[in-house]
This record gives sequence, structure tokens and C-alpha cells, in this order.
Amino acid sequence: MGGGSWNNDFYEERAKTRAANNVKVFQHDEDVRTGKVATALHELLDPSKLRNGVREARDSAEHPHSRPVLVELDVTGSMRTTPVTVQKSLPKLMTTILTSGALADPQICFVAIGDSQTDRVPLQVGQFESGLQMEDDISRFYLEGNGGGSGEEGYEMGLMFATRYTATDAWEKRKEKGYLFIVGDERAYDEATPHAIHKIFGGEMPSKGVPLSTLITEAKERYHTYFIIPGGTDGSAGETVFNYWTERLGAGHVLRLADVSQICNLIALTIGIVEGTAKPDALTSLTPAIKAAIDPVLAGTKTKVADAKKSGSKTARL
Repeated sequence: MGGGSWNNDFYEERAKTRAANNVKVFQHDEDVRTGKVATALHELLDPSKLRNGVREARDSAEHPHSRPVLVELDVTGSMRTTPVTVQKSLPKLMTTILTSGALADPQICFVAIGDSQTDRVPLQVGQFESGLQMEDDISRFYLEGNGGGSGEEGYEMGLMFATRYTATDAWEKRKEKGYLFIVGDERAYDEATPHAIHKIFGGEMPSKGVPLSTLITEAKERYHTYFIIPGGTDGSAGETVFNYWTERLGAGHVLRLADVSQICNLIALTIGIVEGTAKPDALTSLTPAIKAAIDPVLAGTKTKVADAKKSGSKTARL
């Protein structure tokens, strides 16, 4: 996938057309809740029906230097409204990425994460897209809003999708990492269990599960991996969730964002910092919420640059 290009005017025109016809952005979710649709999992987002068994981010004449960006959104409990915020901020995300030069050919895939042990729909996966089709994927999400209440959600299945069910030219041809942003407020389950793998991805029941630690290692090999904790959610208060993910992803890879409405700005700016394309004026005119969230990324990048200088490496960039 990944055809087409982002156009803010088309996005705005689409929004006006929906409003004029009284069509909701998350119409599939509405149809499920009102009984118009019986199946909560939209067939185009079903992980068990992936073409060739993967979601692909490939180069094309239109996008010759594709880079994958996975944005995985927890849709349980207090996180249920996060996709709504992201959908409204898509123009900011794409415009900032493109105009800042962070990525020339971003291909973004949106994923909805539920509870892998208890939810009807524990995982929903879009396509890697460069144009308005990415909004189509978000609009097909079923915003279940449940969760198991045990303090864990199915982030391990989001990691499994990223590591075992995506194929990208950026990595296969150029060994360039993509970006993986998980937006949530809980811990993950310790293992992708055989039952959950079979239920979500289909195929034969595996003989054994996959430890969370293995999935994280694999994800970090192919993706710059971040966990974003939005303010105002169940797990955003205190240090438990922050410390949990910091231990597993490393300092500078867990970002706390007080104002969830700025989540797309945070994602775009993080990419710009890691790519070394973030402009000085962008870093000096940050809102307090973005500055607090992005400081760990800046600190971590500066440390890598310093270490690279000491070793003579030219791979680290600010």
C-alpha cells in the first residue's frame, strides 16, 4: 500500500461532506453499537486476513524512499477517545512531518489495541498509507472501551504485529529503521500466549507463546520504539507505568504528554529529532506540554551524539 499523497484541502473537504450528510467519523463503531453491523471487527482491519500474511510499506515511483510509521492506540477504558483526538490532528501530523523534512515518504499505519485476554476485538490493523486512506482505517476502528481491569493491556500483540507481520523496503533494502509509537497507560502482558496469537492472527495454534522481552528486542531492531502515556488516563498518574516501560524500552523512549490533543505534534517532533531534521525554531517554541514530553528524547539523543563523537562514529545525529 502507501499510494497517494497527503492533502490538507482534501481532508477538510471530506470533513465538510461528512458534516453535511450527518455521517460520523467513526461510523463503523456507531453501526456496531446500534446493531446495524453484527461484526465488531471490520474485515479490512482483521489481522487474520492480511494479504501475504503481512502489512507492507513499499517503495514506489511516487514514494521512492518509504519509511514506515506505526501508531498503535490503546482503545480500552479511559483510552477509548484517543483515536478521536488523533483523527482530528492528522493534518498536523502529516504537515509537520513533510514540511520539516523529517521523512520524505512517510507511510503511516494505525493500529487499535485492546485487551488480548478479554476483549472481543483485541487488535485492529490498518494499512501503511501516505494519503487520506489512513483516515479511512481509523474510521473503521471499533472503540471497544473495555479491558480486563488487571493493569495489563494487549500491547504485546501490537509488538508482535510490528515484528512478525510487517514487511518494509526501508529495512529490507536499506536497513533503515521505521518508527513505532504505542500510546497507552498500562503494562503489557508478559507473553503473547498461544491462544491470543491464534485468536488474533489465525492459523494453527502455536505450541508455545512469545515472551514480551523477545518482542521488544525484535521491535527495537527494526523500529525506533516509543511508549507515550497521555495525561488524564487511568495509568498516567504516578510512576508505575512510566517505570515499567522505561525498564523495557530505555530512558528517553517513554514520553509523558499532559495534553493529549498535542499527541500528533509530539510524534512528528520525535521523528524530526531522531532524524536530525528538527529545526532550531521548532525546538525553541515548544508548548510546555510538548517540551516536558520531548525533553527525554532530546537528552537521549544528545547522549548518543556525545558517545558517537568519543568513538569516532558518524551514525548518531541530533
